[in-house]
Amino acid sequence: MAISFLTKQKNVNMVLELIDVFANPYNGVASHFDGANYVLTPGANLSGINIHTTEEMQKQRTQPNWMASASIGKIPSLETYQKKYAKCNKALVDADIKKLNITMTPNQFLYHGGVLNVNNTVNSVVLTAPLSTTFHPDIALNEATYKGKAYRSNALHINVIKVINPNVKVYPFRPGSKMGHEGEVLFEAGITLNKIKDTIVNPNYDVADYDLNTRSELRKKVEAHIVEWEIV
Repeated sequence: MAISFLTKQKNVNMVLELIDVFANPYNGVASHFDGANYVLTPGANLSGINIHTTEEMQKQRTQPNWMASASIGKIPSLETYQKKYAKCNKALVDADIKKLNITMTPNQFLYHGGVLNVNNTVNSVVLTAPLSTTFHPDIALNEATYKGKAYRSNALHINVIKVINPNVKVYPFRPGSKMGHEGEVLFEAGITLNKIKDTIVNPNYDVADYDLNTRSELRKKVEAHIVEWEIV
């Protein structure tokens, strides 16, 4: 049984205010779906949209509960999750997220890059492990293609996730942490996702992998999807 680092500490009990990184549009990108579609467009200015979303986050993180969340301090299980994922104890990570009792305001949007490890033939799934998300569509794209993930999955997915359930627990990684530039928010295990829409935006998206045996790059075309979900 996982023993939480926070067992003897008081719950934080806070609701994070809404952050909308496209409240001020970027080059015509005014919604989170548009943001995902933009980064999947050949020739997209990925550094430009990252600068935009980073600046918007910096401004909107000045809201009281976001400010308070940045001063929680380091939590060993969550530090390991972010820096040494392969060695993390997911049960302990989940226990610490639940203990903190931090939630998000409904209608918050986030991204997850990569094909979710779920049954894609059904429209409602329950996740058995914590789910990593980001405010940045370009970071989600990077995650979807990292180490040949899209190549091996035979598809590239950027998941646009809308929070409906106000009781789902999260942990927002501090901006000053080692990978704070990723704008990461980690959801507890056990959340229910309802699929709203799956849109193929490019049927021939070029992806790559690397063959260690032959020391050669592998390339092929896969479908690029924007999958919209709600956490209910």
